[in-house]
Amino acid sequence: MIDEKKLIEELREKNYNIVFSIGDQRLLNKVIRIIKEQPKVDEWIPFTVDEDGILNCELPEDEQKVLVTDGETVWLDTFINDDDYGCHLAYNNLDLLDLAWQPLPKPYKGEINNVNY
Repeated sequence: MIDEKKLIEELREKNYNIVFSIGDQRLLNKVIRIIKEQPKVDEWIPFTVDEDGILNCELPEDEQKVLVTDGETVWLDTFINDDDYGCHLAYNNLDLLDLAWQPLPKPYKGEINNVNY
């Protein structure tokens, strides 16, 4: 896992310390854009709405298990996108706007007592 913001900062600092041609500057900008477009690891995604009250953030898939936080507590829940009730969490009846979510990490697949799992 890398720190995206630190990496971009480091790339920009190196750019200022070395004289680049215009082509090199365009390449650096493209690299930074590619880094910013990558999926974020361990980053919370707040539930947000537009001016019409419509959710306008990245949303989990319907029935996807996710980590959820209210800023104080973190719990496992299931995101539901229901035609009748709209978007909500299966196990918690909280307003989504006060919450943020992130996908579950991949399960650990290491060795235990020299046996691969």
